[in-house]
Amino acid sequence: MILFETFKIATGSIWSNKLRSGLTMLGLIIGIFSVVVITTLGNAAQADMTSAFHKYGKGKLNMNLLFNGDRPVTYRDYFSPEDIEAINLQDEIVAVSPQLRRWMTLEYEGKEIQIDMMGVNENYDQVETIELISGRFLNEQDIVGRRNAIVIDERTARSLFGSIECVGEIVTITNSANTMEMIVVGVDKMSDSALLNMAQGDYSYGFMPLTVASRYQENDRYPRFMIQAIEESDLNNVGERILNLLERRNKDREIYRIFTRESEFNQISTVIGILTTIIGGIAAISLAVGGIGIMNIMLVSVTERTREIGIRKALGARRGIILLQFLVEAVILSVLGGTMGLTLGTLTSLAIVKAFGLSLVISVKSILLAFVFSVVVGVVFGVYPANKASKLDPIDALRYE
Repeated sequence: MILFETFKIATGSIWSNKLRSGLTMLGLIIGIFSVVVITTLGNAAQADMTSAFHKYGKGKLNMNLLFNGDRPVTYRDYFSPEDIEAINLQDEIVAVSPQLRRWMTLEYEGKEIQIDMMGVNENYDQVETIELISGRFLNEQDIVGRRNAIVIDERTARSLFGSIECVGEIVTITNSANTMEMIVVGVDKMSDSALLNMAQGDYSYGFMPLTVASRYQENDRYPRFMIQAIEESDLNNVGERILNLLERRNKDREIYRIFTRESEFNQISTVIGILTTIIGGIAAISLAVGGIGIMNIMLVSVTERTREIGIRKALGARRGIILLQFLVEAVILSVLGGTMGLTLGTLTSLAIVKAFGLSLVISVKSILLAFVFSVVVGVVFGVYPANKASKLDPIDALRYE
């Protein structure tokens, strides 16, 4: 009964000073709001990267020839077709494709677009995740017959043709002084990862037969190749075996570097996690600021209600009852502020992740922690004003003007 009466008095005091109470809760609302939004977006970004890795990165690694090493690159350092075939025969290797890359200009009916054109073989759709939404990928006949066939990405298709229904269209592709006509045989779907799509921006890419792309090369060998290993493989061991194989084929292993998709995705996820923690920690500082605001307004409330406290004490109210009254008032303010911050933070997070195409990943642990923290803030910062009120001498309180 006493607790109910105390709660009733506390809520009445808060309601009678609505503007002041609202401003008091503002710091706490902003703090909880910021923590919830930042934590939710960080979790959504990490979930997006994890999903992207499972779809685009498992078992994938690249071998690159370094052109900025300690010695000049020689003809022998490049990868020959025989090297690629020997690597393809190794255990745990599913597919291998060399890769030749050049920026080219793609033109169609007066429209031009700069495109990262990759020369690949028929196995490339196994070493990379290719999802065709129209047409087909390059096949062995395209490679052997040196056909002028290309596969372009969805963004390029929509920019040049206005739709993905462009299979069979003839485009002009230009690199320096060389120009050739190519037929579009397929369109690759954009990545399902919202973060990867944002990172790529206006990046456009395409694929042509390795044998056609080699016309632009100074020699008949390749500077890099892509590998798809069995997904359960230890990619570090796979890479080490490939380096050992190249060394046995009279190549200097020090001039090559292996990059696994797993390490790349892990680095991105680590950076996202660190940024989320740092920014979330900075946002959490406003929780302490909100607590100070609550303590400040409760001290003002104690001063304003000094006579009331004196009357209650003169009528027999014990010190514990006075302390509980002001402590409950501080806790109500903090809980209301925390609840509003949680609600606004959740709704804002939902709007943001939907806008960016991310999946909503709400951390129940973070929400509970933020809510509990808001209550603790009310208790911690409400104790001092409540204790001060409970210690007031009733005679001095009654004389207070």
